[in-house]
Amino acid sequence: IPGYGHECLHADNKELYLVNPDRNQVYFQYEIEVKNKVIYKSDLIPPNKMVKADLYSLLEAGDYDTILHISTFDIHTNEPCNAANVHMKLQILK
Repeated sequence: IPGYGHECLHADNKELYLVNPDRNQVYFQYEIEVKNKVIYKSDLIPPNKMVKADLYSLLEAGDYDTILHISTFDIHTNEPCNAANVHMKLQILK
C-alpha cells in the first residue's frame, strides 16, 4: 500500500482517525470488520485528508479482534489498485 504507515491511524478517546498521507497519489478507502461483519466503511479519501470513525458509538465496551481493510484506488480513474488487511486489537472503554 503506497504511503501506509504508523501515521495513517490515530485515536483519541472516542474516535479513530483514518488518514491518507499527502505523499500518496491514490485514494484510500478503509473498512473495519469485527466478528466477520463490516461495521464501518469510509468514502474514498483523497491524499492529505482524513476521516473520523466513531467506533465508540458502534460497539459496546470490550476487546475486539478487528480487521482493518485498506483499499487504494487510482486518483484519475477510480480503478482499484492495491489492498491490504491489518489485524489489530481494539479496546473500547466506557
